Amino acid sequence: MKRRLGFLAFAAMVLPPAALHAAPWHLFKLNGPAGLFFFDAHSVVRKGDTVTIWIRQAMDTARPDAGRTAVIAAHDVFDCKARSIRTLRADMYARDGTLLDSDRRDKPDFFPEADTPGAHFVDIACLPDFPALTHPDLYSAVPAGDLNAYAAQYFADHPKVQAEPASKSP
Repeated sequence: MKRRLGFLAFAAMVLPPAALHAAPWHLFKLNGPAGLFFFDAHSVVRKGDTVTIWIRQAMDTARPDAGRTAVIAAHDVFDCKARSIRTLRADMYARDGTLLDSDRRDKPDFFPEADTPGAHFVDIACLPDFPALTHPDLYSAVPAGDLNAYAAQYFADHPKVQAEPASKSP
């Protein structure tokens, strides 16, 4: 049993986010040229005025201006009182799932400008009942499975996303 738990802990540390399908991922309704933004509902931790959460950004790699990075997984802390974000860890993955870069340093707090995805993430994460599925206009559950496949299908079905700015209404 200990060996199995050790393996699972090791796998959780080294496998790219696409390999961790069991997480209850939700889609933020703030999508646009920057990609799709998901959060892991099981990762949400509230402590006082802060909310810690894993967010995953999937880029549309079919765009002509797409770079090597296909997915960014970030472990962020939202300070609801200060309205700031601090990134604890950020991992960048290529289209094939290869880890391109990993930054595990505490970053200074970032204060997002109004009407940006960051400001909307603060608004949403700081809702008293977040991540309960009581705000279908702000986020929704994603069917279990591969988020990369989900994102690719989304971009194929919504080609206008490439040219539209992110939503401005939280």
